[in-house]
Amino acid sequence: MRQDVGAPRALTEASRVASLSVRAQGVIGVAACKRAFAEGHALTADEVVTYALREADWGDLREAVAGRLAADEGGEVARGH
Repeated sequence: MRQDVGAPRALTEASRVASLSVRAQGVIGVAACKRAFAEGHALTADEVVTYALREADWGDLREAVAGRLAADEGGEVARGH
């Protein structure tokens, strides 16, 4: 959502995200990390809230996200609004 409104990431947040990303890549690999980031990025705000409130699990959201990613092959994933 921050990107949707053009707000930059705070420097402290950027540093933390970079550090966590490197750690995640070391654990699950670069390709899996990129895929997980793309999947998370493809979620709508409503889906994020639903998932955060545990009203849905990842299996409930996977099909919609996979459809968005497939429709956007090679491009930047657009969030469904």
